Amino acid sequence: MTDKRPLFRPEAVEHHNRARTGGRTLDLRESRTVWLFRGLLATIALAVVASFAVRSEATARGPAVVGANGTTAVVTTDVRRVRTGQRVTLTIGGERAHGDVTRVGRTGATVTLHGTYPIGAAGEATIHLGDAPVAELLLGWDD
Repeated sequence: MTDKRPLFRPEAVEHHNRARTGGRTLDLRESRTVWLFRGLLATIALAVVASFAVRSEATARGPAVVGANGTTAVVTTDVRRVRTGQRVTLTIGGERAHGDVTRVGRTGATVTLHGTYPIGAAGEATIHLGDAPVAELLLGWDD
C-alpha cells in the first residue's frame, strides 16, 4: 500500500529552495506586518475613546393629538426616559409646533403647546430627551 502524500510539505521545500538561492520567505514578524497590526490596534482604541467622547441626541417619537383646549397635546410613546420639562417638536399638518412635557403618564405624555392649534389635529411628535455618548447608546446604558 503506497501513500501518495509527499515526503516533505510544499512550504518546507519552498523555504529550503529560497534559502539556497538567497531569496526571502514571508516572515510574519516583518516590520510592515507589525506596524500594520499596531495601526489596527491604535484605530480600535481611538474608536472606543471616540465612542465615549462623541455625543448624540436621543429622542422619543410617537403620534400626537391636540387636546380639547387647543393648547395641549397627548403624545403616545415609550415613557421610560421622558421627564417633565423636556422640549417637544410636533408636526401637525405640515406645520411645526413646539411645547414642553408637563405630565408623564403610563402610556404617554401631556405636552403644553406654545400656541393654539385646531382641536383634534393629529401629527407626529419628537420628544428631545437630551444627549448621550454614542457608547451608551450602543451598549444600551441610556435606559
